[in-house]
Amino acid sequence: MKDQRTEREALKDNRPHEGMLYLETETGSDDMAGKTSEAQKKAVIKYNKAKVKQFKMNLNKIHDADIIDKLESVLNKQGYVKQLIREDIQKEDTEQGKE
Repeated sequence: MKDQRTEREALKDNRPHEGMLYLETETGSDDMAGKTSEAQKKAVIKYNKAKVKQFKMNLNKIHDADIIDKLESVLNKQGYVKQLIREDIQKEDTEQGKE
């Protein structure tokens, strides 16, 4: 039986994140098809700078163990967090409409 966490991490590493551009390069390839040009790298950096906002979160292994466990159980962490935030926004909008 394969370790589920290993599979989960492999999926996470191979899955691009919504809204962010990534460059993929092939290793061991002698042809130009597998190499990323400097122009492509600059274009991706420019796009990400203009269109992408990153947030980083530090979690304490002791005090935030429940959050860490939940996030480790989810394949698409970014999608999960975005879904929770959108549900919260919708809930707030609904509550404001009742007032």
